[in-house]
Amino acid sequence: EMGTVELLTREGEIAIAKRIEEGLSQVQAALGVFPLSTEMLLADYEAHKEGKKRLAEIVVGFNDLIEEADAAAAALAAAGPVAVDEDAVDEDAEDGDDDAAEEEAGPTGPDPVEVATRMENLANEYAKFKKIYVKNGAEHKLVVKAREDMAAIFTTLKLPLPLTDALVTQLRGVVNGIKDHERKVLHLATTVARMPRKDFIR
Repeated sequence: EMGTVELLTREGEIAIAKRIEEGLSQVQAALGVFPLSTEMLLADYEAHKEGKKRLAEIVVGFNDLIEEADAAAAALAAAGPVAVDEDAVDEDAEDGDDDAAEEEAGPTGPDPVEVATRMENLANEYAKFKKIYVKNGAEHKLVVKAREDMAAIFTTLKLPLPLTDALVTQLRGVVNGIKDHERKVLHLATTVARMPRKDFIR
């Protein structure tokens, strides 16, 4: 039976990884336009600044920089093989061996300064959104634009899976709460007030 199953190739692994990343990007795009996601992310970052959370629990990279690196790698691959000076490679390899231990011991993860800059920008956009929302309501074009601007920054941050799961759970809870209220209103309108169901739905 094993002989009838095609083994996963390197290309297949890459294709699956890309599909997973695309799925995560779609999830984060949906979370980005939900203001409470931004509020929760900013609260977690404040906890990090107070020493209560590690930065790796909040941000693990930057999606826009990853996309740029992928594009550069694709362009390099398309350019074809490049002539290499073997003597220079040998010298670089020797130097690399000397520096390997230092690099392994060095800091990992996203640049804290870059994270701080993006979080500050996100906080400013969130504050602007709340101000416009209170004044104009959810459907106003200025509110929609402010939400999009906020999401544009939110989606550049590569979030760890545990935080993504927490944000999804929060969003799901809000959606379920809305559905629960809808069912209660439907019951009151059609059962208590005896409004025809088709009229209520219309």
